[in-house]
Amino acid sequence: MTQPIADRELPEFAGVELVKKPLQPYVINNFDQDIGNWEAADNSQTVFLNEQDSFNGAGSLQVSFHSLASLWRGATLNLKEPLDVSNTPYLNLALKVPDMDKALTYQAKVKVYSGGGNVAEGYFDIEHNSDWNNIALNLNNWDGLDSLDRIKVWVRSSTLNNWDGSVLIDEISFARKVVPQGGKTNIGIDIDGFQSSIQNGDSIEIIVSNNDSAELKGNVIIEKSDFITFDEDELKVHGISPGESKVFTLTVDEVNLPEDNLKMVFKYRSSVKEKVLHTQRD
Repeated sequence: MTQPIADRELPEFAGVELVKKPLQPYVINNFDQDIGNWEAADNSQTVFLNEQDSFNGAGSLQVSFHSLASLWRGATLNLKEPLDVSNTPYLNLALKVPDMDKALTYQAKVKVYSGGGNVAEGYFDIEHNSDWNNIALNLNNWDGLDSLDRIKVWVRSSTLNNWDGSVLIDEISFARKVVPQGGKTNIGIDIDGFQSSIQNGDSIEIIVSNNDSAELKGNVIIEKSDFITFDEDELKVHGISPGESKVFTLTVDEVNLPEDNLKMVFKYRSSVKEKVLHTQRD
């Protein structure tokens, strides 16, 4: 029976980590032969086995859609029997969005359920220059591990246009531990509002989100640009906890718009984020 909206608990945040591989994984689906019991969810139309592109093995799950880009869409797995993953709290999967637009941002959400009302979720920003992304949802602090009965994988984009595309999913498993990608942190960086015009003295708001499972340390460096300078060259993100965000306000010192996209590049440890601040219109 579906719970009334007013009675539903808000999902618990779970950090998403960038990993090299899971250790001794318990495989749920590797999509080498079929797609198992995965189904299209929400704003998706079809799911099928893609035998041409995979993270590992012979195939992957392809989810195809044609819907408003800002809406979540993806695939869901309803397990026949609840699964006790208390000893394997890392949900691992590989994810790829083909043919991304460099001017847009893309985000994934991984969600797990226990008994319908107990839900945990985590987020991951997909870089437009990425291929397959190997990630793990860290569920160590979630109290639904002993009876997990559903998994959802979603994506969305930043435009208000329709998105006619697909997402590929592969190698879904649970593991006791994972091998991290050294220096890589799941940090979200967004520019608050598209800038239709930019002039000297304008204020730009930057939102930094910690989508990982460890507290942020140090600063985010704003890479020098030939086209725009600000009153600050770094964002002091030290101490931002998992699941939390902080807004930083930058003042434009000088701007000289390029002929194409004006980009900002942010660096945190080994992670690099490129964001479009302004697009020239004909």
